[in-house]
Parts: sequence; C-alpha cells; structure tokens
Amino acid sequence: MIVVHRVLNNLSAYRPPAAHMSKVREIFGVDLRTLALFRFLFGIYLLLDLGARATDLIAHYTDSGVFLRSTIGMVIANLRTRGNMPD
Repeated sequence: MIVVHRVLNNLSAYRPPAAHMSKVREIFGVDLRTLALFRFLFGIYLLLDLGARATDLIAHYTDSGVFLRSTIGMVIANLRTRGNMPD
C-alpha cells in the first residue's frame, strides 16, 4: 500500500515540459469568444425550434389530432390478443 501511495505521489508531481504543453494548447485550445458565440447561437436555434414545434401541439397531443386515444386502445388490445405486446 505504501508503494502505491509513493507511485501516485510521483505521478501527481509530474509536469510535462512547457514546449509540449504549448503545442497541446495550440492544437486543442478553444477561444472563449468563439465558445460564447456558439452557445448563444445554439440557444437561439433551440428557441426557434421549440417555437416551430409548438405549432404542432394540437396535432400530436389532443384527440383532434393524428391518433385518437380510442384508436390507440384498440391497437394495444389487438396487439395483446395476438401476443405481440407484453402486459
């Protein structure tokens, strides 16, 4: 157990050379302004998509829409009698 503790201490003290870190930051670095712009535009996109989907709420979530609840009940009953749907 002591050996494992020493190895972990040695690993946590390891720091890669500065030249390697600058190259890693250059390749994988993210400009915070670009990230902020992406988050802002993605939020606008989500709001527009939500608004577009809201126009179909009646068609998908009421009995005057695409699939009546009574029809769903008949379909489920039919599937259960044929053994294709578990209870």
